[in-house]
Amino acid sequence: MEKIVITGGLGNIGIPTAKALANKGHQIIIYDNREDRERLFKNSENIKVINGDILDFDHLKRIIIGATGIIHLAALSRVVWGYENPHQCVSVNIMGMTNVLEAARISVRKPWIIFGSSREVYGEPDELPVNEDFPKKIANVYGVTKLTGEFLLEKYCENYGLNALALRFSNVYGSEFDQMDRVIPKFIIRASKGYPLVIQGGKQVFDFTHIEDTVAGILKAVDFLIDKTLLDTISYYNDFHILSGVATKLIDLVEIIKSMFSNEVEVIYKPPRSYDVEKFYGDPSKARDILHYSAKNSIEEGIKKFFNALKKDYLGNVNPLKE
Repeated sequence: MEKIVITGGLGNIGIPTAKALANKGHQIIIYDNREDRERLFKNSENIKVINGDILDFDHLKRIIIGATGIIHLAALSRVVWGYENPHQCVSVNIMGMTNVLEAARISVRKPWIIFGSSREVYGEPDELPVNEDFPKKIANVYGVTKLTGEFLLEKYCENYGLNALALRFSNVYGSEFDQMDRVIPKFIIRASKGYPLVIQGGKQVFDFTHIEDTVAGILKAVDFLIDKTLLDTISYYNDFHILSGVATKLIDLVEIIKSMFSNEVEVIYKPPRSYDVEKFYGDPSKARDILHYSAKNSIEEGIKKFFNALKKDYLGNVNPLKE
C-alpha cells in the first residue's frame, strides 16, 4: 500500500478523497492549514492530519520525504478569490506547486504526483465539447495559476524523472464540505427557504461533476500511477478531464432545483461578471480510454444526493422534496 500526502486534504475534494484512499488500505497524510476539520479524522488509523502551510517549504519537504505519492489539492481554489486577491492566488497556487515539485525532486523515493487542475485553463473555448488539446485562452488569474502549475509539473517530469498527472476538474459539487456560497449549494439553500435565486448572466452552460465522480477519477489516477511507477521508471506526464461530459444550462439547473421544493422561488437576473467563463463542457473520452474512468451521476441524481448531504447542517426545517 502507498503512503500518500494530500495537500489541501481538509477541503471539499480532499476529505472524501482521503477517506476513499484510506478505505483501500493506503496510509494517508493530510497537509492543510485548516484547524477546524482535524476532528473528522481523530479516530482514523490510516489518516494523519498535519497542520502546515503549502508555502512553508522546509516543513512540507519533511512531510513529503517518505511519501510514495502526492495528491496536490492545496490552492486558493475559486475564480472569484483569485479575482479579489490576485497576489495571494499567484503566491499560493504557483509557489505552492513549486514547493511540492521541489520536495518530490529531492526525495529519494521520487513520489508520483496528481495535480488538481481546472477547466479554467481553457478560458472561453471557441467550440464545444472541449478536449485536452484545445487552445488555452485563459480568462482570469486563477486560470493562469492552474495552467502554470501544469507547465511546471510537465517540465519537472521531463527534467527530473517524475511520474505525474494533471486532472482538470469542472464545477465539482455535492460535498457537505463545500463553500456554501458556490452556485449549487447556494441555490439549494436559498430555494429551500424560499429566497430568490440570483443569476449573474443567464446564458451559462457548465459541466457539473458530482463529488463522487471526482473522487472516483482521482482513485483511477492513483491506480494508474502506482502501476506506472512499478512497471516503468521512465518519466511520465499526462493530463485528463475528470468530468461528466454533459452540458447543463444554468437556467435548467435552476429549474431542477426549483422543482424539488413545494414553495415558489423567484429568479433574479443580473449582468455577468467580466472574469467568468460562460460556456464549457468537456470531452471525457481520453480519461475513459486510458484511466477507464467515467462519471456515473446525472445532474438530477447529484442534486438530490447533495440535498440530503446538506439537510443536517445547513437546511434545518425546509419544505420537503417533491416526490
